[in-house]
Amino acid sequence: MGDGRGVEVVTFGCRLNAAESDHIRAQALADGVESATVFNTCAVTGEAVRQAKQAIRKSAREQPCVKLIVTGCAAQIDPTSFAQLPGVDLVLGNTEKTAPGALLKRGVQVGDIFAAARPLTSPLPASGERATPRLARRTDAEAAADASVALSSTAESGRGEVSGQRHA
Repeated sequence: MGDGRGVEVVTFGCRLNAAESDHIRAQALADGVESATVFNTCAVTGEAVRQAKQAIRKSAREQPCVKLIVTGCAAQIDPTSFAQLPGVDLVLGNTEKTAPGALLKRGVQVGDIFAAARPLTSPLPASGERATPRLARRTDAEAAADASVALSSTAESGRGEVSGQRHA
């Protein structure tokens, strides 16, 4: 590194990935990352995974001195297959990819996305206690009057339309 080349972020998939790619690029700049390509992958289809792997292989061939970083949903689901691709220096999980300093590491940094992110801020109520006052019971008629939904068919289009009304 140190050749002055910046960070390129290659995005596959959804709008969320596009937004996260902007954040990754900004974090890389803040961390002083140079001469790196980040692949923000998608796992929605096998074709998306195939295209990401193809792009990674091509980048490794054409720019062997550039640090290759793989992140995103496909990397989260199958980090080993991405880590084994030639030229890949770092595989980051979804939780890790936007953390300060994460793009400077090497190896596989993929955590459990289902692990609790933070502890509760207040204790749960003791057995038998209620956390909030109980709401008054309503009859079916009261509930129906509060929010009604009508389903009608449009003769011209043959489609059903849903319209909702809220009654005071």
